[in-house]
Amino acid sequence: QTAMAFGYSNPFIKTKEQQERLREASLSCSDKQLQSYVLYGVGYHNGALGLKDRNLVESLFLNGDIQIVCTTNTLAHGINLPAHTVVIKSTQQYNKEKGSYVEYDRATVLQMCGRAGRPPFDDTGLVVIMTRRETVSDILTILFMT
Repeated sequence: QTAMAFGYSNPFIKTKEQQERLREASLSCSDKQLQSYVLYGVGYHNGALGLKDRNLVESLFLNGDIQIVCTTNTLAHGINLPAHTVVIKSTQQYNKEKGSYVEYDRATVLQMCGRAGRPPFDDTGLVVIMTRRETVSDILTILFMT
């Protein structure tokens, strides 16, 4: 809001029509935090969101009204959100039974990577994976030894 007050433009909103579509979409969000993000052309997607809000984020992303979606590993589980660039911030998830973080399995990593550059949306894609130094070789093996 401060940036907008000083006249800075939002790089994620290209037209007044897009801004109006986002305003209208935000009114249908059940999640109030998501509602405020959608107004700025950004969304998030996780298992805690209601189905209606998840579907809204997917729809807004697919039609290009939001260009940034932050997601948990729900990205790997059957949602169709093809993107040019996928950033995997961590290759671990918390395991309640073990009481610690465990590495994603091979299939999960490949599914998340597979969202980048999908035809007919893109000819190429980019995947950025942030992982711990000690797991770099494991991730490279997953990616290049398929």
